[in-house]
Amino acid sequence: MNKDVIYIDVEDDITTIISKIKASKQRIIALVPPRRTGILQSAVNIRLLSRAAKSADKTIVIITNDSVLAGLAAAAKIPVAKTLQSKPEIAEIPALKVDDESDVIDGGKLAVGDMAEAAKKSSDNDAAIDSTIAAANKKESKGLGFSEKDG
Repeated sequence: MNKDVIYIDVEDDITTIISKIKASKQRIIALVPPRRTGILQSAVNIRLLSRAAKSADKTIVIITNDSVLAGLAAAAKIPVAKTLQSKPEIAEIPALKVDDESDVIDGGKLAVGDMAEAAKKSSDNDAAIDSTIAAANKKESKGLGFSEKDG
């Protein structure tokens, strides 16, 4: 199966690259970025490329040795190849490693009672606020002509 090779220039912006993808006659397109391109260092731009290729019913492959770019491409499910002749594959995203398991809280293991205790009011501050509100309400009701016996 034939593939089209698009060499990305340093001055190319994302819309230029998308236009080149859509204008290609081939279904498989290899994108070859320059060594230090800023345009493909954005996850948003990589997703835009993926979406444009999908809408044009084409498959894109990024040719790079850059691990950061390979990781961004993997997040957008775009295959990466080291050279134009090597087999493209979706790079693996390294899993988050946790050094100390005691720092991880598993919500499924918490008792409902423990969570209810955390949601209780702070008694000192809330009691003072409640008494101030009650005193203010008494003053308002007295000012309206109500006695404590009425209300």
